[in-house]
Amino acid sequence: MVYKLCCEVNIQVSRVSFRVPNLINKNFRDIQNVSQPKKTISFGSSYGDSLSEELMKANIEQRKYSDEIYQSCFTPVYDDKGKLITDKKGRAEMVLLPEIKDRLDNSVFKFKDFNNEEFKGSIKEAFKKFIINLDNQSEVMERLFHGTSQESIKAILEKGVRIPRSTNTYFGPGMYFAMSEGDAQDYSPAKLIADITRVTRKNGEKGKFVRVYGDYYDRIKDAAILDTTQIIDDVTGINGRPLPNEPYYRLNARYSLPLLILGEYCRRVLVDDLGIDAAYASAPHHHSCVVVFNADSVKNIQKYK
Repeated sequence: MVYKLCCEVNIQVSRVSFRVPNLINKNFRDIQNVSQPKKTISFGSSYGDSLSEELMKANIEQRKYSDEIYQSCFTPVYDDKGKLITDKKGRAEMVLLPEIKDRLDNSVFKFKDFNNEEFKGSIKEAFKKFIINLDNQSEVMERLFHGTSQESIKAILEKGVRIPRSTNTYFGPGMYFAMSEGDAQDYSPAKLIADITRVTRKNGEKGKFVRVYGDYYDRIKDAAILDTTQIIDDVTGINGRPLPNEPYYRLNARYSLPLLILGEYCRRVLVDDLGIDAAYASAPHHHSCVVVFNADSVKNIQKYK
């Protein structure tokens, strides 16, 4: 690995990160002729590191391809009059393809509880077992911090809040908020501040704040990921099998797709089926935080300082 110093800066090596394809995973065994760019990093004078031009290009291409295959698993929503349903920003409302959602709804998985005892059920039933309901429901959680990039802050303030797609979802598929500025600083020096509210549903009921603990979501993912992968393959033909001379970023994107789709499915179960807007989350060796599952819960969002 080559490190090129462009200027005199204090470099915290622990902060440096870049994506390298995991070729050790069992799904990638016996891969031949997978094309990869040079792993060269150049340190600049702005925040952290800047990737080499080749890696930056590959990153852009992976985002584009990842978005393309992700969207192929969704369909737009229309009202009774055939009019496209959009959000407040004019973006089309998209839902999982019925073939994917129905099969996940009707699948029975083997989960392990916190005592590592096995139980069978649907994903919704697993959430009910892991989630702790709160007797006293506050109406709002005020002044929570979201650490992110300057680019993301600009997009959120201009286009509105959307729950981000991510495979790094220890406490569940949502938008993560820290309780304090100091905790948010560990994720980024750039921060947003917002209030989290309970959203009133069409039936008049208000959404819930709940508590989650530990690796509950990993337990759900571990139980459901293989079936989700197979369902996506059956419905769309998209799978993680490598092709000869294929750029690694396309393989990475397909390999990540089942986690993203499972995450969105789980988020909709939490928001639509269980009426949950956000959760207090805690675990050993992790900052306590609030995970927002319903984007409509985020109010008064603004750049911090």
